[in-house]
Amino acid sequence: AASDYVISVVKSDNGSLSVSQPSASAGTTIIVSLTPAEGYKAGSLTVTDKNGNKLTLKSAGENKYTFTMPNSAVDIKANFVKADGSSTVDPKTAIIMQIGNKSVNAYGKTIANDVAPLIINSRTMVPIRIVTETLGGSADWNGKAQVVTLNINGKTITMKIGVVLEKYGVAPLIIDNRTYVPIRFVAEELGATVDWNADTQEIVIRK
Repeated sequence: AASDYVISVVKSDNGSLSVSQPSASAGTTIIVSLTPAEGYKAGSLTVTDKNGNKLTLKSAGENKYTFTMPNSAVDIKANFVKADGSSTVDPKTAIIMQIGNKSVNAYGKTIANDVAPLIINSRTMVPIRIVTETLGGSADWNGKAQVVTLNINGKTITMKIGVVLEKYGVAPLIIDNRTYVPIRFVAEELGATVDWNADTQEIVIRK
């Protein structure tokens, strides 16, 4: 029918996904089934409409999810991760933080931090000072102005608490007297690469 929209499945490594029908009209419930390869498990699944908005997924049993078809075509993408859940990262080459865990592993050394990374509104937020300092920079805090100044690689970055960083759609926050920023900000502004391991809930930062 003319009002049917196409469902595109992005090919993924280490597993496959299938959908209950190749196209559908708006309002149809679509079932997505994930089939991890041996030794892998499903890491993440995203369904986006033509404007890039993420659709709500509901769990329908192991490795099965449903969503309601919007009035546009959709793209479905999954990734699969090693099932043993162990960190596949060489700790000497990276800074590893874990959601809810106050210890930070920086280049093979464990640093006891007083706050832990958190996920807020599906954004991963990290305490900026520890990240900046482990990357070899410094962070200064002006309590009066509520401004954080980062100095790293000869670059100065300032941001104000509660003011949304437009590029990231989220504002720096203060939690337990510590300034948190979205992890993508760290990656892009501090010139590091950031990987996320959903299994172990680890953030891996490499410079």
